[in-house]
Amino acid sequence: MLDNIASPSRRCIELASEKGASVWLTTLPLSQFGFHLNKLEFRDSICLRYGWPIKNVAEYCECGESNTIDHSLNCKLGGFVHIRHNEIRDTEAELLSEVCKDVRIEPQLQQCNPALLPQTSNTAADARLDFCGRGFWRPIQQAYFDVRVVHANSSSYMNTPVENVYKQHENAKKNSIQQKSDRS
Repeated sequence: MLDNIASPSRRCIELASEKGASVWLTTLPLSQFGFHLNKLEFRDSICLRYGWPIKNVAEYCECGESNTIDHSLNCKLGGFVHIRHNEIRDTEAELLSEVCKDVRIEPQLQQCNPALLPQTSNTAADARLDFCGRGFWRPIQQAYFDVRVVHANSSSYMNTPVENVYKQHENAKKNSIQQKSDRS
């Protein structure tokens, strides 16, 4: 049945069919936890989910480009990449604080010799991960976590299977942080 659907719509349906992708539709709208959407937010979310155009959006992004959905989900200037990233980071850190001690957001990593790390590692003096907490894996041991927001429905990924998009970003994230966080 999916074979008869145009490529962009097929991709939207594939993403909407992934395990857990529909949980937000059945979650109780508890405002104390931020689990509520007003009518406009709900409509926009459905449009994003299925690749439908969103009404009443600015014609141009702050960067000057045409403000398409694809652009706004990827643009680091006028888009919402940082907002989405920080919202996920803060929510996960808050949940981690319920089971771990000493949860910190954006902890600075210990400096180490860049020659000992893979070329793709983040070797900046102020390198940070998104959050950390003690006791996640073992008592007293510090566990570090990093969030990456990916727009898997982006036009640049249309010809790449979704699993490969996720794996590509997972590997890139691991390569940039793994060995440095092991030394912290």
